[in-house]
Amino acid sequence: MIKHSGIINSETIFSRIGKKEINFNLFGRSVTEMLDRPRIERALHLYWNGLFDDMPSGEALQKALGWARVQVYQYVQEIEECFQDLSDAEFLRALIARLPDGDTLEAALQLVAAPAVFIPFIHHLRKGTGCGTTICPHADVCHDVDTLRMYYGMMPDEDTLKAYSLYLQAMADCSFSPAARAARIVAATGAGYVSSVVSAFSAFKGMTVENEKSEILMTLDAIYFPDRVEGWIKRAVNENDLHGILEKGTAKTDWQIEILKQALEMLARNPDENTPDRAPLVEAIETATRKLCPKDAEGNMLKPSVAFYQEILLEKLGFEPCSYINLKALNQVVEWIAHARDEYLITNTQV
Repeated sequence: MIKHSGIINSETIFSRIGKKEINFNLFGRSVTEMLDRPRIERALHLYWNGLFDDMPSGEALQKALGWARVQVYQYVQEIEECFQDLSDAEFLRALIARLPDGDTLEAALQLVAAPAVFIPFIHHLRKGTGCGTTICPHADVCHDVDTLRMYYGMMPDEDTLKAYSLYLQAMADCSFSPAARAARIVAATGAGYVSSVVSAFSAFKGMTVENEKSEILMTLDAIYFPDRVEGWIKRAVNENDLHGILEKGTAKTDWQIEILKQALEMLARNPDENTPDRAPLVEAIETATRKLCPKDAEGNMLKPSVAFYQEILLEKLGFEPCSYINLKALNQVVEWIAHARDEYLITNTQV
């Protein structure tokens, strides 16, 4: 178990990322090995199994999570007018803080359900499309399907669902991040999971730039033509302003990027006229970085970032840029609660 001293950021009771490894291991299993069963209910059981004595599985877990979505829906029925002046991330945090605090499995499931209900609600409220039946959760469908149904206002097609599920798997992160550390510190005081998640989300928000428009996507719009990419990369490197598109890393392929690219390939089968085709620019940036950004003495090089592929995928999935920070945090809630629960168990065992 994690102790308060001698923390190793790349290793927790949940995960391990070796210095020379590309892959990410979760409870001893490769994340890429789990891609044949990407639904959040299965990942949720893997993260929490052993932390809660009454943890359900299979159909029982799907029903429990579905019922949790129905329960949290009541918290969007009466929204104070002042909430609407908040940014999307502040709005989400305020709604989560409305949930009853506690250390039960029911409280934990409600926290997982909350972003799936609240993010579509905020989206429709901003769009002026109201809530009503469009946002109302359906308890009898799986979590990923219901999240997209509430956001889109219609059932997602199979490729969209698979791409979204792959996105959630790709962004799984059980490392001991500042947000996870915040969740554990609060849990150690005896506070409930809502307090831990609100604290973790605040730390996550502090590390993430929140904009109504994505800097990455705006930069791609400015480049526009693939033949301009090399010139942009030279200027960006000289000015040390990479706009989130490039990052330094090893020459090896990142497992998260591979999963995100797999999801993008799925969506490319049925192009959406409402979203731009970024594929030529992506290919041009990948080619140009290999050409212009050689390895340094330590074997590192500039290459397209995880955030670059992540935001292109979110755009292809039809999500608004102002929702990106909330969507990035959505599946982190599962890990934050796992950390909080583990800390809770450690604290109560010590007592």
